Amino acid sequence: MIDRRTFMTSLAIAGLGLAGTSAAALADANAMRRRSLNFKIGLRERPWLLGWDAMDAPTCAAGPDEIQVEGRIPASLDGDFMRNGPGGHVVFGHRYRHWFDGDGLVHRFRLKDGEVRHDGRIIDTPKWRAEQAAVKPLFDAFDTDVDGSGIQQKPDAMNTGNINIIRHAGRLLALWEGGSAIELDPVTLGFRSFLALSPKTSGLPFSAHPRLDSDGSLWSFGYAGYLGKILLYRIRPDGRLHTAHLIDAPDTPMLHDFMITDRHIVFILTPWRYDRSVSGTFLEHHRWQPEKGGQALIIDKNDLARQQTVDLPPFWTFHFGNAWEDGSGVIRFDYCRYVDPSATTEGFRQVMNGEAPTGSSASYDQARIDTVAGTFSGAALIDGPAVEFPRVHPARMGQRTDHAVMLLADPDAGAAHPYFTTTAMVNQDSGRVDAFVHDAREIAEEAVFVPATAGNDGTGWVLQTVLDFGVSRTRLKIFDASDLASGPVAVATLPYALPLGLHGSFMKG
Repeated sequence: MIDRRTFMTSLAIAGLGLAGTSAAALADANAMRRRSLNFKIGLRERPWLLGWDAMDAPTCAAGPDEIQVEGRIPASLDGDFMRNGPGGHVVFGHRYRHWFDGDGLVHRFRLKDGEVRHDGRIIDTPKWRAEQAAVKPLFDAFDTDVDGSGIQQKPDAMNTGNINIIRHAGRLLALWEGGSAIELDPVTLGFRSFLALSPKTSGLPFSAHPRLDSDGSLWSFGYAGYLGKILLYRIRPDGRLHTAHLIDAPDTPMLHDFMITDRHIVFILTPWRYDRSVSGTFLEHHRWQPEKGGQALIIDKNDLARQQTVDLPPFWTFHFGNAWEDGSGVIRFDYCRYVDPSATTEGFRQVMNGEAPTGSSASYDQARIDTVAGTFSGAALIDGPAVEFPRVHPARMGQRTDHAVMLLADPDAGAAHPYFTTTAMVNQDSGRVDAFVHDAREIAEEAVFVPATAGNDGTGWVLQTVLDFGVSRTRLKIFDASDLASGPVAVATLPYALPLGLHGSFMKG
């Protein structure tokens, strides 16, 4: 049974929507203005910070005559490559504290008949519209306190829709994780409505990383650390709600991603937990407690009350590639493993303030959970260069996959920038890495695998964007997935640069 009122109240208490007092708000406003100045100063010394600059205008567009294309865009790529991420980092001179705070920027490369068009916009959410009318920031964010009215706000009042974008059951959805999914107009990309799956779930958190099952069902979740609850969604292939089930998860941690197999839902509960005694932003409410270790929470898809927990060593993770079961009660999965969450608590604040980032980086690990013995084990497949954003065959989620595309960072401290330099296709069985190193002044963003077949052979295309901060341009690169090392088969350069984003999808035409 979902107690919607209690769930939403807990989000406000947790720091999502509690506006500050007038004295504190004045200090917050001054801090936001100082960050704008600090960033401008830092950008002169570190030109790669262009990736965290704000959009010059709320919309952008370019046609075939304005986009420079080298090579040939494969004719089989007919559809939209869409991306999302924080792009509105500054609101009328006030700069947010954290990379995850800004208004969502959705944009698409429309590929058809060997040509490419591009358009994008800052999502005109109710939050964005209210702030444009007020000519100032109004709402708190993930890690920024903002001058407000002094009353609790519902999560969707500050919903930026700034993490991911997917299409399901004919709906184009921009995803946050503190509130509802946002349905966008498929033509204009403008805000259409907050997705309301049912009266009881309206306004409740919805993950930025839903997982598409083999039958077309979409699994997602929302979490409330203050309550120690996880809300698990199952959405039918036609977009109607099948199940919304509330799960007890005491000491619920920060949750960004999860996994499905053919039989189970798997949550990795790390020891980065909500602490009621701490004041501050939503991020600051979470405390790293490695001495307590973590847990894997394993839930039977066909009987959500049937659950199992397995103890884990302490680590933090943002993203999983995939998970599958080998028939002997063992769940195998791949993920990016951090020793702690300092990249989030430190690094993503520092770049917003015009500084070089610090904090831990991730290895690419393979792990196994033996549900019979109740044990966890794992080892790094790639350990050395920082690794992130693993993506697999989208139609094989929850089934065995043996290829994953991901990003690697140059460990050389003398590199032109401290972020991702290399795109790699990794054979998860052999450990073979097929990689392409981008130009020194390009920062690589998440790559998406567009398979050629339904099989598990790793053939198809890899699409990704890069930011060239040397010439202030964003590029789309298209690779043959079976031969990344040979370089892109096509490169489309936009006549402008876009802020670095987070996640995206290829949507067939």
